[in-house]
Amino acid sequence: MKHTRHTAAALASLLLLTGCNSGTVLEETDGAELPEETVEVTEIQPSDTAVNLTADLSSPENLSLLKKIAMYNAGTIDPITNYERDLPLVAALEPESLRIDLSIGKRDGRNYTGNPDLVSGRGDDWENYVYDFDQLDSVVQLMNDADILPYMSWSYIPTPLMDNPSDKNDGWKKLNDDLPNWQEAWKQIHYTYAKHYADSGMRIGYHEILNEPDLFGVFFNYDDFKAKLYNEMYVYGAEGILEADPDAVIGGPAFAIAENAGSTNFLRVVKKTGAPLDFFSFHSYMDGNTWPAELDYVNKALDDDYFLTTAIHINEFSWLHSDNGGNDGKNSAFNKYHAASRTLDAVMEAVERTDVQWVHWAQCMESTVGHDPYGLIYKNGSVKAAYNAIKMYNDMPVWRYSADQGENVRVICSADDDKISVLLWNTAKTTEEINLNLNRASFRTGTRRVYRIDGGHGSYTEAPEAEHLIAEDICTVSADGCIWTGKVPSYGVVYITVNRAGQEDFVTEPASDFAEDVKTSYYYADRSNLKRVKAGESGYAHFDRRTWTMYLSQGAHDDARSEASVLAKKLPETFHVTLRTEGHLHSVDENSALAVRIDFYDDNAADYTASVLYHNGLWSSSRTAEYAPWGTARAADTVIAADGSTFTVNLADIAPDGWSAETGKALISFLMQNTGADTRAAITLWE
Repeated sequence: MKHTRHTAAALASLLLLTGCNSGTVLEETDGAELPEETVEVTEIQPSDTAVNLTADLSSPENLSLLKKIAMYNAGTIDPITNYERDLPLVAALEPESLRIDLSIGKRDGRNYTGNPDLVSGRGDDWENYVYDFDQLDSVVQLMNDADILPYMSWSYIPTPLMDNPSDKNDGWKKLNDDLPNWQEAWKQIHYTYAKHYADSGMRIGYHEILNEPDLFGVFFNYDDFKAKLYNEMYVYGAEGILEADPDAVIGGPAFAIAENAGSTNFLRVVKKTGAPLDFFSFHSYMDGNTWPAELDYVNKALDDDYFLTTAIHINEFSWLHSDNGGNDGKNSAFNKYHAASRTLDAVMEAVERTDVQWVHWAQCMESTVGHDPYGLIYKNGSVKAAYNAIKMYNDMPVWRYSADQGENVRVICSADDDKISVLLWNTAKTTEEINLNLNRASFRTGTRRVYRIDGGHGSYTEAPEAEHLIAEDICTVSADGCIWTGKVPSYGVVYITVNRAGQEDFVTEPASDFAEDVKTSYYYADRSNLKRVKAGESGYAHFDRRTWTMYLSQGAHDDARSEASVLAKKLPETFHVTLRTEGHLHSVDENSALAVRIDFYDDNAADYTASVLYHNGLWSSSRTAEYAPWGTARAADTVIAADGSTFTVNLADIAPDGWSAETGKALISFLMQNTGADTRAAITLWE
């Protein structure tokens, strides 16, 4: 098995440069001696008064820069056409999903995303309810077109099930649980939600049942909360969704205070009834009182075999709250440039918790109720500094490398074959002068660009004419040694990229059309080891659906298991699998593995009936570890030793008789276990 950090290209690349001398560079090749070529390079002179910080590209860091910052919108986006205007800006952040609090049933004169009249009819005649999806369909279609998964928070109480439908202000908070068979009505409503989209061909990524039912007085009635009514609502709602779409991704409880899931016995009821819980969701605005204790609580609560595949979603997440500018309207600190550095601090807190699968930033587009400062995009369609901070983070390659930290300047570095990115942000009031150095880059030279967020750059509030990120000081530099010297102003951000062949930054590449990813599941074998998670030593699995790449890591321990699966449809008959690894992968014991497995679904049997596993060296026939609770949940029927780091899969050769790549379903799982501390892999499927 080949263990290489980069698979460097062997062809010459022409640097197309702006503002610098250009030249032709023959890039490094695997195992070959680098030829001597003359190239004109801008020599960066370090400052004698600056602090030297170095990013070492030969020293991997376990906590990679996974792209798990998704987006959230409140129901109030009025006019609804703001989605048409702003979705390109949202798509530029490449979020996996966009969660929307749909505000069904609200009737206070505003226009809500889900449409107050999405469901209408007489309460006791639930089989004849009338549904109006037109407005919601338009938003879902926009997200589908942008390859963003709609994350539907099915809230709140539809008019037919309200205790007092005539109460336009608060009627949507109180369920009429005196209505005979309200449970069946609630189930039927959720069945219809899911069935509508399953039949329409429009994709819903996630179904979440209700929003913040523990925030009574705001989103739910206290008596209903005290009576633990939400538990029944979840179970019946999930049953309806699953009946309409057996492959749906379903979760909750979307609690404002995660610990309330314990006081309501939510998890106990889910387990007792056998209800699905693909994700446990809660909200955190990092108010200093509950964060991160609430996250630790959730991990402990989910430490049960029944929840081994339940992901954690913090699907409203921000550092902004009522005590630090959340109520300050247009004057909120979140609207200023220094919000960018604060935002990056929050992003890294979430990214460095490997137990969190997805975080949805609260929020993406500003609500149109008053001067609500929560939002990365202003009501007028301009972007805030915090938007640009997340855009910088999301532009960085995934695999992270060690970097020196300044006294007040935080530094993160990542790289792939073609690009090195370094992000610096100042956490103090004083300006910091920095010499930034690179060590052991995999290519010799590249186009360096520098971007800023400060009082004159990347912040609409301070500099409306410069709200978007524009590269300054573009030149060709040596990718080894000092690549930049300059100042990071108080609470400012500087983003520096070095592109091997002069590629542009912030380019949204078309998503892979390899196959239709229906559902992704993760196996949290390390959930009991909370100490590892909190110390940043845990392994992880994370799927990038845009590139069809699964990222796996063993963390700091030899005995780690990282595993995930993707349910796929419309697979190509023949495809390729590429494995890239870092670190010294080796066999620790009989359970050591780096493998890709395919389980085939039999429509007639309504179950998975056959499986094939591929590996290229790390696998043992003496394996004793339990199998993940998906697919056939048993040992693979066929094991194939692949040759090399890229191999070809021909489904016609391995699929059961009667299974079709065009119409059939297959569960593709990825396993990395006990391959040694500080090892990681990226497995990409491509046609």
